Amino acid sequence: ALAEEPVCRIEGTGMTYSSLGEAVSSVTDGTPTTITLLRDATGGGVKVPSGRNITFELGGFTYTVTNPTVGSAGTETNGFQLLKDSNITFRNGTITAGTSAALILIQNYSNLTLDNVKLLGISKTRYIVSNNYGESHFKNGTEISAPNGVAFDCYYGMSSVYDGGVFVTIDDDSVVINGKVEYDVDPSVANRLPEGVSSKEEMLAQRAVIIVPENYPPLALSGGLALVGSDDGQMKVVAVKAGNLSARFGEGTISGQRGMLLGSDAVVTVAVENCTLAENADPTNWKLNLPAGVKIKSYNRASDTAMMIQFSGVPAEGKQGYITGKIPANDIISDATADKDLEIIAAARWSIAVPVPAGPVWPQVFFGLNCDRNYRMEGLSAGIPATAVALSDAASGGKKPYVYSVVQGPAWLTIDAAKGILSGVPTKAAAAQNAVVSITDAVGQTVMLKVAVGAVKD
Repeated sequence: ALAEEPVCRIEGTGMTYSSLGEAVSSVTDGTPTTITLLRDATGGGVKVPSGRNITFELGGFTYTVTNPTVGSAGTETNGFQLLKDSNITFRNGTITAGTSAALILIQNYSNLTLDNVKLLGISKTRYIVSNNYGESHFKNGTEISAPNGVAFDCYYGMSSVYDGGVFVTIDDDSVVINGKVEYDVDPSVANRLPEGVSSKEEMLAQRAVIIVPENYPPLALSGGLALVGSDDGQMKVVAVKAGNLSARFGEGTISGQRGMLLGSDAVVTVAVENCTLAENADPTNWKLNLPAGVKIKSYNRASDTAMMIQFSGVPAEGKQGYITGKIPANDIISDATADKDLEIIAAARWSIAVPVPAGPVWPQVFFGLNCDRNYRMEGLSAGIPATAVALSDAASGGKKPYVYSVVQGPAWLTIDAAKGILSGVPTKAAAAQNAVVSITDAVGQTVMLKVAVGAVKD
């Protein structure tokens, strides 16, 4: 009998393999590796260990996942399991479930890119892409289709190992999502909240982020809800139980100092969509989660769909957080007949600083990124040292010293772990990309920072 044609090849080695799993097992370190699919193939699940840097070039072919599936001990229900601290790309082809045992087509803890890929589930597939850690990018005509389950999720805090966060970016309008989306936080997060954070919902808003292009269609959530993009591109706003109604906080912040009266600029706009605000809508009844000592001073129904709210008071604590709350049904006018309460899951940020007294300094324990800053490394040429970029002011709070590390980006990019200075010498021409830097404080709290790295010229 004729030998069966190989399934895939590792580029640059000449080695071919009878299965994707066999090829992945031969990759033992983080050397950038391309595994090319050579034909339509059927095979078992594939587990990619931590610390790998693999591109799966599907070459226009289809890989159908059958038994045995993979996963952690006792939960071997994954088509692909991509572990933490790996960089994985799938491009130019199709991956589909061919067995009811594949409850999750791709279980992702890595930095994942889906480039011109179709991911197709069957009726028994519960999740097509389950994102639990790291940074995921969907782009260039990628299609994620879930007949009965969840197309993708953004799930934060499965364990303390993954507290650094999960970020999902839909890079362009060509990406198609067929099916529901889940945006949620693990209940265990409530037992390990950092100081200054009052709820697991605040942690969800800070460290589980879905970013979309401007005017990208709302993403349907389970339970009849929907995520709606906000002005900065983050899908941090949740629509509500009645149809496509939604509420969001727009521009404006509450900021001030502990023990000092808030200034007149503590103003936030709340806007509703696909419904209107009742003429007698009263934000003092919205049960907003505000800093201790802060209250609503005045409000103005600026239009049928917008409420301007001014805050006042003397903050009793120094910390930061996110506004949450609910607009009750009787403050909303809509044709919908179902429950119309609007749950506001994430909103404008408030920041109450702690003044430095003459005596001991009050510690600022909240640790997070300074959202008003953007970092870019541009004007790059191969063989010429890049202009260094200082990230020492990218984060604040927590307990110093901070430790900086590049977790994603070009191989030539380095960082001073103590000073947070990015530098390096580009080695060859390359397209623009995003780097990701982790910043960890002295008690182990970690945030992820995106840095735009421009194109490298010859």
